[in-house]
Amino acid sequence: MGKPKLIITVKTARLTRDTDAFGSMEPYCKIKYDGIKQKTKVSQGGKAPSWDETFSFNLSTSTVLNIAVWDKDTFSNDEVGSTQLDINTLKAHGGLVDWVKLYHKGKDAGEVYCEISIVDKSGEYPGAPVPGAFPTPAPGGFPTPAPGGFPTPAPGGFPTPAPAPVPAPSVFPTPAPAPAPMPGGFPTPTPVPAPGGYPTPAPGGYPDPNAYPMPTPGFPAPTPAYPSHGGYPVPGAPGATFVPMGGVATTACNPKCKKCHGTGINSKNGKKCKKAKKWEEEEEIKQQLIKQLLE
Repeated sequence: MGKPKLIITVKTARLTRDTDAFGSMEPYCKIKYDGIKQKTKVSQGGKAPSWDETFSFNLSTSTVLNIAVWDKDTFSNDEVGSTQLDINTLKAHGGLVDWVKLYHKGKDAGEVYCEISIVDKSGEYPGAPVPGAFPTPAPGGFPTPAPGGFPTPAPGGFPTPAPAPVPAPSVFPTPAPAPAPMPGGFPTPTPVPAPGGYPTPAPGGYPDPNAYPMPTPGFPAPTPAYPSHGGYPVPGAPGATFVPMGGVATTACNPKCKKCHGTGINSKNGKKCKKAKKWEEEEEIKQQLIKQLLE
């Protein structure tokens, strides 16, 4: 008779930790017991690898079973996660068929599905159900119900339901009947105006334009010519100043100025606009250029 065996079948895994920054992982599972290591083939399933491989170990006094999932790389392999199982606990429960949690540095790395059993020298699985351990049901299965089955209902079937209660008289007054329509129905609409559109204008049509007084013969003859244009007034000369309500004359500014709007007076503080002086200088240069052109 052989030695007791530790039989382990590694089915698949659901990994939550990824050791590859690019591409998908190529996981394989390593099993170690009593110094002996065995491993599955490399799977191309990424985080959901599948192996379905079975391994056998001679059962010894060692009480620790190591299971780890690794990622195969070109230069170096990386551990995805691992766990340890107690052999005595496996013996007490007759093995294990379940998902086993994997950890890496104390953090969850996923889980692997394993079927673990222990076979003794006789080839039987300790902890398996023993024949006769569970009571055999009595011949005939479940007890036969009493003759007649369920009790027969009383004659007449189900009891007649009580008559529905008569509703109480309404507490609201009966509404008055709607008034009868007036004889003739709706009032006769206003007659439509006779064809012909707008009313005919009064005899004579529009007033005769000749009825208005004619203007006096001719307008006064225009002057022979307009006075020669001397350009814009020179800043500082009459006509180039603005007199505000306060009565203080000041030089006008750029009409687009947001401070004085061309008046030369700051509308907020009532003082002379700071841009007025620059405007005067620019206007003076313009006047000189216009004067030169006119000459």
